[in-house]
Amino acid sequence: ASSLEGPSPRSASHVSASNDSLWVYGGYRKFAGDGEGDDGRDVSGEGRVLLHFSSDEDVDGSTSRLGGFDGSTAAREGRDGDGDRGGDQQMFGHPRGLFVLCATETWERYSYYAMRALLVLYMRDVLLARGAWSDVWGMRALASAYGAPDDDAPDETRDRQVLALASRLYGLYTALVYLTPLLGGYLADRHFGAHPLIVLGAATMGCGHALLARRRAFLIGAALIVLGNGCFKPNVSTRVGRLYHRGDSRRDVAFGLFYCGINLGAAVAPLAAGILHAEDGYEAGFVSAAVGMAACLATYAFFGYLVDAGEASARKSGGGGGW
Repeated sequence: ASSLEGPSPRSASHVSASNDSLWVYGGYRKFAGDGEGDDGRDVSGEGRVLLHFSSDEDVDGSTSRLGGFDGSTAAREGRDGDGDRGGDQQMFGHPRGLFVLCATETWERYSYYAMRALLVLYMRDVLLARGAWSDVWGMRALASAYGAPDDDAPDETRDRQVLALASRLYGLYTALVYLTPLLGGYLADRHFGAHPLIVLGAATMGCGHALLARRRAFLIGAALIVLGNGCFKPNVSTRVGRLYHRGDSRRDVAFGLFYCGINLGAAVAPLAAGILHAEDGYEAGFVSAAVGMAACLATYAFFGYLVDAGEASARKSGGGGGW
């Protein structure tokens, strides 16, 4: 029996092994192989095989390798177009460009959430301090619209005013962060393409995070982050989709891995920023966010050719990648 003859269907998630193969199941999937003329390939059923490790040979004589996170094997990939395409090398059954985009997004999310963890506290303690807020560039106009703190008011009253203004500015900032990707997506689709806007967005956000550490330029830095996020955020996700042709079974798993990278960056960032703030002040936290964006840009710039190769292979095998 060859390694392609998987075990019989099971209804529960489980792990089983046969003929130098390890099959990891999630849900229910049916395999051919019991009937005459069957070749042991996955033919129907619900659920999916999460992983398949094999050391035997495929039906065409080539050596099997680690299957994708959705259980695609070398033989199945050759039949369905889920494997190596146009010379694009794979990692764990996925284009290597996927992991470049995951790392890029992890660093970007670290940068964003490290800054957000400190934002309101920084405005309360430093930016809107008594007698010091009016020399921040652009703050007088915003304070007049959202309620300027009264420097002559008692401490308790003024603290409430400062917290109210800081919360409103934080709300305005986050609203714009989620609004500008509409513009960035439009510009990428209609004019510039995803790649140049990703580079521009990462560089702009890096400059913005660095400016946050300079009190008078705080609002300029926040504006740059908003604009850079609009260029960066929608187009990284778009490039993940373009690594797979339409109908590729690995696509859902790819986005799951991509969001694992997002959550990793978002989980580590507040902890790291808080430690840096406690040790060296707010500026250290903002500088760490700028360093995170520099790492994001470097990852994408040095390894972006892998993303290009994955997109080219998807276009050749499936008539074009994309949503």
